[in-house]
Amino acid sequence: MLNRPLIRTKVVQNLYCFNQQADKTATTVQKDLNNSCAETYDLYHTMLQLIPEITHEAELRTEALKEKFFATEEEKHPKMNFVQNKFAEQVFNNRELAHYFEDNKKLKNFWSTHMETVDNLYQQIRESSYYAAYMAIDTPTYEDDKTIWRQIFSKLFEDNEFLKSCFEDEALYWVSDYDTVLSFTIKTIKRFREEIGAEQPLLPLFDSEDDHRFAVDLLKDAIAHGEEYRALINQRLINWKLERLAVMDLAIMQTAVAEIMTFSQIPIQVSINEYIELAKEYSSEQSPKFINGILDDIVKQLKAENRLLKAVLV
Repeated sequence: MLNRPLIRTKVVQNLYCFNQQADKTATTVQKDLNNSCAETYDLYHTMLQLIPEITHEAELRTEALKEKFFATEEEKHPKMNFVQNKFAEQVFNNRELAHYFEDNKKLKNFWSTHMETVDNLYQQIRESSYYAAYMAIDTPTYEDDKTIWRQIFSKLFEDNEFLKSCFEDEALYWVSDYDTVLSFTIKTIKRFREEIGAEQPLLPLFDSEDDHRFAVDLLKDAIAHGEEYRALINQRLINWKLERLAVMDLAIMQTAVAEIMTFSQIPIQVSINEYIELAKEYSSEQSPKFINGILDDIVKQLKAENRLLKAVLV
């Protein structure tokens, strides 16, 4: 699930904290990286769990309306498309999801303590045009049932401040990872197949052992050779002191140099472009151009000194 861009972001974030906090050690910051990856995986499962939670809220509301003293005919005999959604039932029965929450007790009752959010989201769903279109279907197919949930996640949950605010205080990385994890959740919904039933696999934390090793080794090298990499950066700071450099810019460049020096299979320009994108998101308006220039100069020096064995992007 964690792709290379997100891994780079997490490494930069943890290196930033390491450079800022004198009490941090290489061991503790590696643990912090592992924790941040685990928290992102928590968010992924918590988002998926919204499907059965909202469905259960819909069922409770539907039953309550039936019991009204002056219930209308529509309330007495409601359309059950959403409540009896076959895809939502499949998610509810998913073995991997159930096991994850069994092993993560702190998350098990997450939504039961945030019922206001569940209730609010269900109300937003009911007011949407795609919900109305779905409820108008006489006999929804499994694909219809899956499509409505894909629409909810892609249309309603994107930039949903109410949902984001619910996540905001739960974990350090949940808000910053929100958009990426949302895209992975939508990808997961698309992958579901009715015939697989409760055994439908979810996305793994890392797509491969190579990606896991990339995360560990990148941070490890950025710290172990930090003094050397900062010296390379410092040499290019004309009329500027290293200590005056924005801490985030330094963390981005230090990680970039670590990747350029350590991972020969990744083309140079790919590495540079990835960190320029990081600078666009996490640093100042001037930072991408500044970082690009510094990294280009460092690469030229390393090539001239025959210290760089990198794949070349053509």
